[in-house]
Amino acid sequence: VNEDFQRIRERLAQLEKVQNKRVRNVFADDSTAEQEMANLCDAISGFFKRCEGRIHEIATRGSELGVTKGDNKMRMAAQRGLARTLQDLSKQFKDLQKRYLSQLRSRQSGPSGDLIDDSNEDGGFNTTQLIELDEAESMAAHRSKEINRGATQIN
Repeated sequence: VNEDFQRIRERLAQLEKVQNKRVRNVFADDSTAEQEMANLCDAISGFFKRCEGRIHEIATRGSELGVTKGDNKMRMAAQRGLARTLQDLSKQFKDLQKRYLSQLRSRQSGPSGDLIDDSNEDGGFNTTQLIELDEAESMAAHRSKEINRGATQIN
């Protein structure tokens, strides 16, 4: 599990770099960066799911051999600690996504704070890009809820 935590941290750092690059070039049509961000988000989500499963296994693995009360307490403490770390990493992921979307939205805003009209060809997001932003934000919020639910079940 700790190795997966490290992989999540590494992928979060990579994602942040790609997002920062994308924010600096918000008006460029950079589908490569978009695809890289999607791949990193998928990888991070996969690591979260794998960690969650492994944390659940702590309580059951080897239990058929008989578990003492002390062993059970130790397993539960380990689960809680790992779940807390997973929850912290999930929060970092959610905050990273939220910050990215916020930066993109602020970059697309005109001087008055109104969204730039789609017909303006020299800047702003088109409708498709705005929908993609909303979908990414929704996916991040959904994944965060799943991880929090898993962490709550462990506690």
